[in-house]
Amino acid sequence: MTFQAQVLSVLIASPGDTASERDVVEATIRSWNSDYGPDRKVVLLPLRWELDATARVGAGDGQLQINRQLTERADIIIGVFHSRLGQPTKRGLSGTVEEIQHGLDTEKPTHVFFADMPHPSDVDGAQLAALREFKQSLFTQGLVLDYVSLDDLSTRVRSALEADVRELAEPSQEAAHTARAVIRVQNQKTGKGGQQNLRVENIGETAADNVRVTIEATSEGKPPEHLYPLTADRITPHNHVDFLLLTVDQVAPTWKVSYRWEDDGEEYEDFQTLNAF
Repeated sequence: MTFQAQVLSVLIASPGDTASERDVVEATIRSWNSDYGPDRKVVLLPLRWELDATARVGAGDGQLQINRQLTERADIIIGVFHSRLGQPTKRGLSGTVEEIQHGLDTEKPTHVFFADMPHPSDVDGAQLAALREFKQSLFTQGLVLDYVSLDDLSTRVRSALEADVRELAEPSQEAAHTARAVIRVQNQKTGKGGQQNLRVENIGETAADNVRVTIEATSEGKPPEHLYPLTADRITPHNHVDFLLLTVDQVAPTWKVSYRWEDDGEEYEDFQTLNAF
């Protein structure tokens, strides 16, 4: 099937220790295209410097070439960090920081995500300290979010892309879309030992019906216990339900949280990996 579409370029900005994260972000962009592109007449084009930049010498340093070829043409910028800030450039703390700063300076939709995950055993202490200082500096400029797993990163990126398309898509194309429910889960502390909430949130534009959640252990130990069934008859758009979990007696540190729901008679399913508190 062929269709005319508005193309929005998405720059994936991240240092060298985030190859897996860049793959996940690109896969999320392509998944969005598959799910929504034909209906909304919008296509998201992922940009990665290692794949999309052209080799050229004699016209400035390498990062300046990336800026000219990719950063300046991007409509959306997604920054991802794990344990490194990246190498400094002539103009910024790192190439990735340059790309993010361009997005902020030009008021493009710019999203920055930081890993809340174990660092490698050979982590560079200076790089980690610089990363934490940069993260702290961003709190004065907006909202930054952590991700606890690659699945969690994918969900957060998809939510950001959804907001960006609503903002950037031309009205005639945005009006043609078919809205859907989108489910996301996250852990929340309760302040009581051995207890935490599992928040199940509908970040989409239509109601999610017959929501069913299951939790499996993905590491040594067992899944958390729950006093009530992990089900909800309906979660309306931009609302949530909380389920109390008991995390005692050899509960595994990581879980696979799977969820199914219905939207306008069609059934959907997805999952995330969460860490126990």
